[in-house]
Amino acid sequence: MNKKSKRKKKFLIVGITIAVIIYIIYLLLLFFLWCHRNGTKYNDSWIMGKTVEQIEEKYGEFDYVDKDQDGNMYKATYKVKINGFRVTVDNEQLYYVISFNKEGKAEETSSMTQSKYDPYTN
Repeated sequence: MNKKSKRKKKFLIVGITIAVIIYIIYLLLLFFLWCHRNGTKYNDSWIMGKTVEQIEEKYGEFDYVDKDQDGNMYKATYKVKINGFRVTVDNEQLYYVISFNKEGKAEETSSMTQSKYDPYTN
């Protein structure tokens, strides 16, 4: 092999390596976004099926709690904050809402603005 073909082969290997690295980073980003569909702070995949206690242990006490007539929690809400600052969408507070089934396990997560979900107007 002459010098030019060695150089071309080297550039080809470097190019393929860079492309593979970019592809892996892209896949990791997609996986992260899938796990955190309703915001980067809360891991939806981890929360699903967890109890109130497990969720509060990881993320802290809920800002708002809705209970049924028997006193069982069926919906809990966090005000979304990043580094202590409230997150707003179109100047409305963003909420992260977790719904629980009768067994007390998380079964649904969603994000809502104050106009769509206002548990306690404050």
